[in-house]
Amino acid sequence: MFQDRCAACHSFGPLGRAVGPDLTTLRARYSTAEILESTLQPSRVISDQYRALNVWTRDGRVRTGFPLRDDGSRLLLLLADTREEEIPASAV
Repeated sequence: MFQDRCAACHSFGPLGRAVGPDLTTLRARYSTAEILESTLQPSRVISDQYRALNVWTRDGRVRTGFPLRDDGSRLLLLLADTREEEIPASAV
């Protein structure tokens, strides 16, 4: 389940991707009930540092995703379906 659903954003030891919070030490910080709740309803509580960004482009599209990189000339978003989309700053 982790590989299929969580690893696109979370790391656990050597597995996954460190975009969202690292889950390796989760058990030391949270109770079983809190871990279960977050597993069943992962979007219920999201820290501000991991909130998605809405980007409106000049052609009228809205892209929503987690900003992976913004170098001033282009923005790289991680979309909800785990694809990455690069948007030139001139298109925003």
